[in-house]
Parts: sequence; C-alpha cells; structure tokens
Amino acid sequence: MTDIHVIFKAEKVSQRDWQIKCHCPEGKIDYVTRFLDEQSTQNWLKTEHRAHWLKVRGYLPLQELHTASGVNKLPTEDFEDMSLVYSSAAKR
Repeated sequence: MTDIHVIFKAEKVSQRDWQIKCHCPEGKIDYVTRFLDEQSTQNWLKTEHRAHWLKVRGYLPLQELHTASGVNKLPTEDFEDMSLVYSSAAKR
C-alpha cells in the first residue's frame, strides 16, 4: 500500500443527487455516487466506508498511516558517512 494523499470533495449533481469527487494520485479522478444530500456525503467520509474505499484502491487511510509499524523509528544501524564536501571558492 502507498501513503499518497487522496482529496475528497462533495459535489451536487442535481436536486437530490450528490457525489464525492476523489482526486487521486497522478491526476486520476474517481467518483463515489448515489448520495441523496450533502449530509450523506459527510457521513460517508466520517465512517469506515471511506477507509474501506481507500484500502481497496491501495491507499492507506490517514489514521492507519500514523500508526503503521516503524513510522516513528529512525534506522539504528551504524554507517560511516564517506561523502565529501567541497567548498566553492569565490571566483575573481
């Protein structure tokens, strides 16, 4: 799974027809349709349906991203930094 961010926006299609426009990575746009009103879209976004939608498409929900194993750990192995840094002399 990837940790790329997906942006959700509710849109009114007609009087009693709402959808959620999902702006996915790499410019892909997907839709979740068949909502009766804006409140229904907001409820969908706050429930496990949103998390399931993300998982099915290979994206991690934000709350799982923060609790993923090793997310706050730095590597512990020792290594020698062998990179060289050269200062640039001012040209005259």
